[in-house]
Amino acid sequence: NEHGFTLVEIVISIVLMSIISLFSIQYLSQVARMNQTVIAQKALVDEAKTVMEFITRELRVGINTPTCGTSPVTCVVGTEYPAITFDRYLESPVSALRKDVNATAIKYAFSAGALTRTSGAVTTTLATNVTGFTVTPVSANFYKVILTLAGSLGQNFTLESSVKPRNITG
Repeated sequence: NEHGFTLVEIVISIVLMSIISLFSIQYLSQVARMNQTVIAQKALVDEAKTVMEFITRELRVGINTPTCGTSPVTCVVGTEYPAITFDRYLESPVSALRKDVNATAIKYAFSAGALTRTSGAVTTTLATNVTGFTVTPVSANFYKVILTLAGSLGQNFTLESSVKPRNITG
């Protein structure tokens, strides 16, 4: 009465365990790839939302009629432009905490895959993975802003917002 496993039983169990392991590893690697994709998409969405919020907040406190285009011209209703330039309201007296005290010729422009903000002589890159940025005057003093970003894993995200400058005067 000997107890134990035969060689055939051991080989069959090893083959079965290998098959189960293979499927488990494939499943776990797919879950890991999906997690990376979701994290990259969330980062893209967060970046787009932050940039769009920045643009709309600042444009909302514009104090005169903005100009459109890379070489600023009067905005034509229904025309898409890759840039917008405007003056903004600053409180008086200007807060000591304010980092940017320039109130004239604030420019947001899209060029070569980057969205930049120029204020005075300082140009700041807001986003580098931009595939599209347009400002479209919808009616007098009402603008639609569309921002499209592309992620490193091939994902895209487009965000659209509308803004009406308040035309605040001192």
